Amino acid sequence: MRFLLKSIATSKLTLPVVCALAVVVMLTQTLPVNLFRQDESGLWSLLPLALLDDKWTQLGINLGLLAISIYLLAELNTSFVLLRIRSRMISSLFTTLFIASSFLHPVQPASLIPPLLITAYFALFSTYQQNHAVMPTFVFYLLMALCSLVFPKILLMTPVFWMCQVHLRSFSFKAFCASLVGLTAPYWFIFFYSLVQMDGLQLFLLPFQQLGQLHLPDYTSVSLSQWLMLGFTFIVSLIGTFNFLSTAYLDKTRIRITYDIVIIINVASFLFIALLPQCFNPVFTVCIINTAILAGRYFAQNESRAANILFIILTSLILLIALFNIYGQPILNYFG
Repeated sequence: MRFLLKSIATSKLTLPVVCALAVVVMLTQTLPVNLFRQDESGLWSLLPLALLDDKWTQLGINLGLLAISIYLLAELNTSFVLLRIRSRMISSLFTTLFIASSFLHPVQPASLIPPLLITAYFALFSTYQQNHAVMPTFVFYLLMALCSLVFPKILLMTPVFWMCQVHLRSFSFKAFCASLVGLTAPYWFIFFYSLVQMDGLQLFLLPFQQLGQLHLPDYTSVSLSQWLMLGFTFIVSLIGTFNFLSTAYLDKTRIRITYDIVIIINVASFLFIALLPQCFNPVFTVCIINTAILAGRYFAQNESRAANILFIILTSLILLIALFNIYGQPILNYFG
């Protein structure tokens, strides 16, 4: 058992096997009811949603977006040397968390956030110690602005991103201006389109109206499946975070700062869910990306007996949660 975790972490078959299981699960499941809130979805209603009435179309789109996210995470790991060994544990863990989260399987605004956010991380991490990181800063905030078109409240995390750039030693007046240009660029196009359509700028103002609608926390809007996944992800996130804080001295300064950024955004995401549980799905996708990076580091680089036992326990637990989330409710409805 001592070498079980190491064998899984370093095996070239781990990610293909997890991806194959993901395809099987997605093809055999009954899609749950889409739980996203229309009043939090920005310009999502402008998309040709009639195409999404077909189950196979939804599965095809979501599998495609998942495949892109998995590939981007693998490239992020390679480009910024997030792990000291050759491993696809980060991508495998992200895939596992996504598949167990059945409420993310229908196509929804949250489906677009993982590929956009992971791509944005390439730009954000590359700004490390750049005094004039204008272009990567612009690209990062442009991608965040694109996320905000289908989830306006992600703009509330802008101060957190500025804090991250301060920690990366890349925040300057030019970078600040670049961030503002990136955040507003998509909205200029929407403004002119709305102006041409002569709709009284309703299309342009819609995301800002939703951004300004801050409600009291409504925890009744969170389903049992969401609570289970949130609790599991939070525990795994804590394990990865504490392990990094205790072993960070083994990494180079750039790697340590990169993980600091992941932790900052992860903590902000969990607090976001605590304060606005109505926005659960899109923010939870941010949580599972960051948690996969943090916990992936722990499971890929830790060979202790305790880590092996913990891996077995957590694997068994996520399997049970996934079975309940994906197949449990249809069975209960059938016998109920």
